[in-house]
Amino acid sequence: MGLVRTTASALDEEGVLDIDPTISLETTWHAMEQTVSMGLVRSIGISNYDIFLTRDCLGYSKIKPVVNQNETHRYFQHDSLVNFSQKHGIAVTAHTPLGGSLANTEWFGSVSCLDDPDLKVSLIFSLKIDCD
Repeated sequence: MGLVRTTASALDEEGVLDIDPTISLETTWHAMEQTVSMGLVRSIGISNYDIFLTRDCLGYSKIKPVVNQNETHRYFQHDSLVNFSQKHGIAVTAHTPLGGSLANTEWFGSVSCLDDPDLKVSLIFSLKIDCD
């Protein structure tokens, strides 16, 4: 296995991430599987894989991903990806579960989950119950 470097050390002289385009996701996955075989990690997963990348990974993996981490929140639920992952025994975990306020407004035309009046009422109600 190659030398592990920090992101900063992978920048070229112009500050651009220097990524070798000849190393495929499959090659990377097999290297990650080696870390499991060597006992360096207990499990491996994927992040920001859509259904097609997840399907491909299942096709070439000897050790299937334990988890797929994706942006998932009230306004961006990825139902088909979540269902596909669960069907194949891959847990789904959300990053940005409360949503990104700027992204929600600009990309989805919706408010941030934190600014959603229905969620604010629910949160206030649940906090009141917990404090009583």
